[in-house]
Amino acid sequence: ILKNLNYLKSIFKLTILNKNYKNFIISKDKLNYNYGDFSKNNLLIIDFIFILDLLLDLQSKKLCFKTIDHLDNKHINTIGNYFQHNFKFYLKKFISIIPNLIKLQKFSLLKVYNFKELLILNPLIQYLEQINSFSELMHKYKLNNYNSFSKGILNLREICLNQLGKLCLIDTTEGINCGLVVSFAKHIRIYKKGIIQVYFSSIFKNKTKEFLNFKTSLDQELYLIQFNNINLRKNKIFNENVRLVYNKNNFRIKFFSNKKSILLKFTDLFSFTENLIPFIKYNDPARCLMGRTR
Repeated sequence: ILKNLNYLKSIFKLTILNKNYKNFIISKDKLNYNYGDFSKNNLLIIDFIFILDLLLDLQSKKLCFKTIDHLDNKHINTIGNYFQHNFKFYLKKFISIIPNLIKLQKFSLLKVYNFKELLILNPLIQYLEQINSFSELMHKYKLNNYNSFSKGILNLREICLNQLGKLCLIDTTEGINCGLVVSFAKHIRIYKKGIIQVYFSSIFKNKTKEFLNFKTSLDQELYLIQFNNINLRKNKIFNENVRLVYNKNNFRIKFFSNKKSILLKFTDLFSFTENLIPFIKYNDPARCLMGRTR
């Protein structure tokens, strides 16, 4: 029926569309499916033709509907993009609050921030830059919004900062890459000749000493690193004997021992890869990119 142009012309003659049927027909055997500049009162016949064409294609298996779980039907939105799109909305909310805050505080330095650089980053940069808080949010957290007809599921994926120097699958705008995700220790000092050191507290008789020492990542491997905010058991009695320690780039469960034990936080854990970065002085994350496509 669709290829019978005489029948198609007879249908158009019954309506006001007889002036536009030439635009609807591309050639002798093809129809212009993108053409839809018709008035609302004359769409019933056109819709019938499109529906009939769709049913014929489905019957002959020339066309199939995509499933809901297909990647084309999913929308991924990062926190950085969310802040960027809703920046004007939240800015209007703070207009009434900001003048009062300015009156209460006196600013001695004038700092100009480029919000475009904070919110929009190179997708190839997979380095967690500690100075830029938005950069850390965009790489550490990612919102995966799966749209469906019944309900919307919102999953929050977090890249753990404690697994430093590990290969992690991260989904970026250029595709699924297997990249080396690295994070600076939050409290470090640059010693002589550019040597990077991190502070720690030594443990003696199940108590931490007040003074701090500094060690490099190579010296750190000689100790059993303990974490004060991790409890393996709900009962505190069991936690006194068994501890989770980090040694030689691996997590282990060992009985408590005062020999070569130091106390650290996850954010202060040091990584081997930080010694391989020659541009730490400039803190350039683009030069610190280390990864490969899998």
